[in-house]
Amino acid sequence: MDCNQRPSIPSPELQLPRLLYAAPAWWGLTTAEDRLRLERFHNKMQRLGFLPPDIMSADALVRDIEGRLLRAVMRQNTNVLLDLFPPRVHRPYSLRPRPHSFELPRKDDRNYISRALYRHSTMAPTF
Repeated sequence: MDCNQRPSIPSPELQLPRLLYAAPAWWGLTTAEDRLRLERFHNKMQRLGFLPPDIMSADALVRDIEGRLLRAVMRQNTNVLLDLFPPRVHRPYSLRPRPHSFELPRKDDRNYISRALYRHSTMAPTF
């Protein structure tokens, strides 16, 4: 290392996006204690001014990220995650709009796909 180079220290405002980047994959494997620790970190970042005061909680941020990822998979027929989702169900009737057209797998809150499909099957459809 050159003596004029400073060591690379990540800025605090980048820590939360780094933690939440792959949150849909690992969120279901966390315990209540882990989620509480993440929420405390989120609150501390808010208090120190690295996050805006009106930002959502960590849990709400993860739910939002999961919802956006599910909508991206549903919109794009070429999404690489589409092969991991259950098959689509063809309904010959059209009584009401559905939040998604996937067959519901066995419920498993540790698995992102199952968690997202069940969570969004109870919500109003988004277009």
